[in-house]
Amino acid sequence: MVNFWIVPTIPDHWELVKAHNVYAFFSETDRDKIKPGDKTVFYLIRSNPPVFVGVYEIAKPWEEAKEPFWTVEKAEDRVIYPWRFQLTTLRLGAADARELSRQLSFVGNKEVWHAYFMGSLANFGRPIPESDYRLIFDKLIKPPITYQVKPVAKPEEPPVVKAPRRRKVPELRGPAPSHNELRDMIRDMGLMKKLIAETEYPINDLKLDVVWRTEVQKVPSQVWEVQIAGNFYEALAKLKHAWDYWRAEPILVTTEKFEDQARSLLGGIFHEIKPQIRIINWQDVVRLYRLLREIIELEKKLGL
Repeated sequence: MVNFWIVPTIPDHWELVKAHNVYAFFSETDRDKIKPGDKTVFYLIRSNPPVFVGVYEIAKPWEEAKEPFWTVEKAEDRVIYPWRFQLTTLRLGAADARELSRQLSFVGNKEVWHAYFMGSLANFGRPIPESDYRLIFDKLIKPPITYQVKPVAKPEEPPVVKAPRRRKVPELRGPAPSHNELRDMIRDMGLMKKLIAETEYPINDLKLDVVWRTEVQKVPSQVWEVQIAGNFYEALAKLKHAWDYWRAEPILVTTEKFEDQARSLLGGIFHEIKPQIRIINWQDVVRLYRLLREIIELEKKLGL
C-alpha cells in the first residue's frame, strides 16, 4: 500500500533535494516508515507565507550515507542524517499551506494548524489521506505563489550569570504562577545547576520556553514547555520535534487540571514521545526552585 507523507525541510536542504533528488532522515523510526512507491510532499520551513514546494516519489530503498552531505552535516563534519532515499520528481511549485490547511482533513485543529507541519515527518509521524495528497498535488500545478524565506533565528549568546536574581517564591496553595514566572524559574534552576539555560530558544518557526545544556554540548539536552492553560497541541509538537531533532529530553510543566488532557494526547498522536516525556506539576517546579535557592544561599553563607 502506498503511503503519503508531509516532509518539512529547511531552505538549504530543499535546494539539495531539487539538485540531487535525495532526502535523508535522522531517526530509524522514520526510516522504517518509508518505502519505495510512497509519495512525499515537501513543506518549506521558514517560508512566508508557508508553502508546499514539491511532490516526490520514493524511488529506492534506503541507503546508509557515509559522508557529510547536508548543510548542517558539513558544518559539523559528521553524518547526522544517515538514512538516505533516492527520489523521483513528480511536481514542483509553491502552494499556500496555511490556506490549504483549512481544507486538509488531517489538520484536525485548525487553530494550531502549524503544529501538524512539524517534525521530521509531519502530522505527528503519520501518513496523510490520499485525498489530502491529491488536493496539494493539484494545487501545485497552478502558478506558484510568491514567498520569502525568513532568516534563521539564532539564539543569542547567553549572558554570563554568576547567580540567578532573587525572586519571590509563589505560594503552593494559591493559584499557579504565570507562564513567564514559571519559565523564568526553570531557567534559573538550570543556572543554579551550573548549566547553560536559555528561554525562548528557536526551533524552526517556533520557540521553546526553556532549554538546558552543558557547556560542552552544542544542542539542548533538556527542553521545557510550560502549559498551564489552553491548547496542548503546539507545546507537545515542539517537544516532539526537539526529541526528533536533538534527542533532547522533553519536559512538560502543567497543572493537575490539565495533566489528564496532556496524557490523553500522549496516548494518541504523540505516542512516540510517551516513553521519553516527563509531565511535572507546577508545584513541584516551585518546590525544587525553593530548595535549590536555599542550598545556594546556605553554601554562600558557609563560604562553600
